[in-house]
Amino acid sequence: MVPQAAAGPALATPVRLLSDSLQSAVNEILNAQQQVATSVGALPWVTPYDVAHQLGPYTQMVANTMLASILNMENASRGFDSNGQIAPTPWGAPAADPLQMQNFASADNIYFGLATGDKTWIVTVYPGQGTQDMLFSPMVGDGVTTSYLTARTDDFAGFTPNADGSYTIILSPTEHAGNWVDTQGSVSTLIRDTVGDWGLMHNTMRVQEVGASGYTMPVLSTDNITSILQTIGANYVYQNATPTYIGLANAMAQIPFNTVTTPAPSQPGVIGPAVVGQINSMGRFQLEPDQALILKVPDVAGRYSSAEIGSALNNVGSQPGWATSVAQINDAQAFRSSDGFTYYVISAKDPGVANWLDTNGASNGDIALRWQGAEVSSIARPTFEVVSLDDVKNYLPDDTPTVTLAERAVEIQNHLLEYGYKINQYHDSGWVTQNLEIDQIKAAIGTEQFDLIFGTQLNVPSVLDRMLDPTLMADPTTVFRNLLTTNPADTLSALVQNMPTLLQDIQMPAVLAALRLAMLVGQDSGFSGLTTGLGTWLESTFADPATSITAGLLNARDDLSVVLMNADKYDPLSFGDLSLVSDRLSDLHESVWNMLAAGLAHSLGLGDTSAVFDFGSGTALAGLDLW
Repeated sequence: MVPQAAAGPALATPVRLLSDSLQSAVNEILNAQQQVATSVGALPWVTPYDVAHQLGPYTQMVANTMLASILNMENASRGFDSNGQIAPTPWGAPAADPLQMQNFASADNIYFGLATGDKTWIVTVYPGQGTQDMLFSPMVGDGVTTSYLTARTDDFAGFTPNADGSYTIILSPTEHAGNWVDTQGSVSTLIRDTVGDWGLMHNTMRVQEVGASGYTMPVLSTDNITSILQTIGANYVYQNATPTYIGLANAMAQIPFNTVTTPAPSQPGVIGPAVVGQINSMGRFQLEPDQALILKVPDVAGRYSSAEIGSALNNVGSQPGWATSVAQINDAQAFRSSDGFTYYVISAKDPGVANWLDTNGASNGDIALRWQGAEVSSIARPTFEVVSLDDVKNYLPDDTPTVTLAERAVEIQNHLLEYGYKINQYHDSGWVTQNLEIDQIKAAIGTEQFDLIFGTQLNVPSVLDRMLDPTLMADPTTVFRNLLTTNPADTLSALVQNMPTLLQDIQMPAVLAALRLAMLVGQDSGFSGLTTGLGTWLESTFADPATSITAGLLNARDDLSVVLMNADKYDPLSFGDLSLVSDRLSDLHESVWNMLAAGLAHSLGLGDTSAVFDFGSGTALAGLDLW
């Protein structure tokens, strides 16, 4: 396996020997990963390039996805607030590509896993114009001991808004009036927010369990952590063999190189975290460095469409990159030719035209074309052609824009900033919970072993890099020019509507730092352990590129730049806009106080923190006449 470079310091206890059971659990996962690496590496379609560049990240991706799934179940069973649990996994840092994701995940999608079970949940959605589609898919299976199996999909487009423009959606196994997602028989529910224009606000949401109150500190004992790791180790080889992982890659490998399949909708009972009704056309590419594959895709009516490339092992996110290069283009980002088609160019070198999908040096990989909210009968099979890189422009329509190296650099810079803005909108209480849990697992087994098993990001810039490197921030001249030329009413609207996100950028890392300190004070580690832990806490609080207060301030700087550069896409403020902002700020305020109260109670040793301080609306939720 290929360990990846660490993203930054982790909150850890002093180095100590692991217990026999904990070390045995770690060894079981490492042995399972080696077994899978050997078997996958021997598959006839796996190339030397795949082994050298993709196999290590693949084995880590399986493990970190299983970890996210099992923590999702742990949170639901123990009353920890995960707020739906966003993926990519929570220890991702800005200004870099995310960890690898499985099942040919989409860069446009914000994925949430909610362990719905037999409980009733209230999901409040605050709509944003960047979202093009939102789907709710109850699933059988937990993604760890059993495989995911998608039963059905409910479409957000069919729901009815509240008077203020927000949406209240009930997820439960018993029928409810209004917006209801039937979770009967499901273990979890996949919620998928599909974002088109990354530079605009998208749907955000708050997830609450009916009857729950306050915030419970997500404290994991050594026995809890050992059990989590043992479960991953015992099921790792099985999960790898499911269609969610190597099964899908095996199926894709049967497609001839440099071709794509006839578009077809996914059906009920599809295995893996997928949605029913999405139309897909899958393919593979294999190119020499001086070649390009041109995909000619018909433009059709629908809510969303995109083209994406990924590795032959179906891990996507970092190779090719989602943030530092363009490995996926959707219909809101693509140039559409006047002849009714969109032309995508797949190559390792920049062809100097619009709609380039960068293989990031990969000689081979997979292709996914997606349509949502469209009729399959309206989609003709895409065509494809391998050409010399030097001749690409001769095979494209005359109206295809050329892109200079300088223009491409600006495109990638904006792409990086907008990817961060898209993800930062969901740095909420669930993000805090997940980072606290990862802290504890790293402290239990050591950061080095954690990164070896679960992976971490590559090429992560430090907070100092982000302060000094102009390629990692918006061009101030461009921001200022947009500020001067945009209608002041539109700029005001953009700033006001994004106020919750900008505040959240700063508040959530500060709350995380406070709760990390509460965890440190509340643990029985003695004076020596407390002293060492404080040093690590200071480093995590001010220098960690993913979770520090400094990173949060830089995120707010970059998100503000994105807002100002896209302000001309906002309409002047309406009463509904102000009402939604007020609701989001109220939720944020409530969430922050709930978490801080829980941290204070934990540091004072007051036990069940959610019962000691309750600044939340859980009690009110328990009294709602939902039945």
